Amino acid sequence: YSLSSASTDRVMHHWSGLGYYARARNLHKTSKIVQEEYNGMIPLDFDRLVELPGIGKSTAGAILSLSDNQRHPILDGNVKRVLARFHAIDGWPGIKKIENKLWHFAEQHLPKKRMADYTQAMMDLGATICTRSKPNCMDCPIKKKCVAKHTNQQDQFPTRKPAKAKPHHRLNLVLLRKKNKILLEKRPDYGIWGGLSSLPELKNNSPIDGWIKKRLETAPETISEMNVVEVHEINGRKSKILLDVMSKNAQRKRKDVKTNSALPSIFKNNVFINLKLT
Repeated sequence: YSLSSASTDRVMHHWSGLGYYARARNLHKTSKIVQEEYNGMIPLDFDRLVELPGIGKSTAGAILSLSDNQRHPILDGNVKRVLARFHAIDGWPGIKKIENKLWHFAEQHLPKKRMADYTQAMMDLGATICTRSKPNCMDCPIKKKCVAKHTNQQDQFPTRKPAKAKPHHRLNLVLLRKKNKILLEKRPDYGIWGGLSSLPELKNNSPIDGWIKKRLETAPETISEMNVVEVHEINGRKSKILLDVMSKNAQRKRKDVKTNSALPSIFKNNVFINLKLT
């Protein structure tokens, strides 16, 4: 109930710095639906569960098998790795054909009872023994039938994602201060820092003084520049973001910023510590 009754801004504020902000928005939306349509009880029906925002086939299977011992497969990253090695499945799991093959084996191995124990065991097996690097095959309970182990190809499965050039994103942001107040605007739910409050973005390299005058009907007293470099995760790919932050009276002195707004961690860790608040 506490989550469903909270405002979106409050939820995003507590989530800020964790990344994957769509998960926070979906969690909040789902809590509202569960509270309003299911009287606060998560439905124990697979078809209804996967209709909730942010809950897919694997998450629904995990919820139902762990909480109600229902017979459903899961396919998180750890389970994908276990199955890919056990059956020596060649191909990146992100490809639909390979994913379907993994789902086939995930369903094939389901036991007829103790589903909660099996589901937890599969996740723990991938997390603690069949790890991404240096798997502990000697202690693996299924090593006798593992194809990758018998062919000494553990490091070949699962097939790695094809390498792509890391995209570079350049943003022009305005840091405008009036005494101890900083201008923030909420960003759209999609894209970088979706749904978070951030410094206003300056489009198309517009002149900063003209932008301020147009938006606030006043001219700035002084303008200075400071640059911040950050590596940020966008759509699963690491991207280098160069923030050209144009600030008013910026000084290098640490000062904690107290705000209830959900802010990207780059602002907390890099921008605001360079701003002297009076």
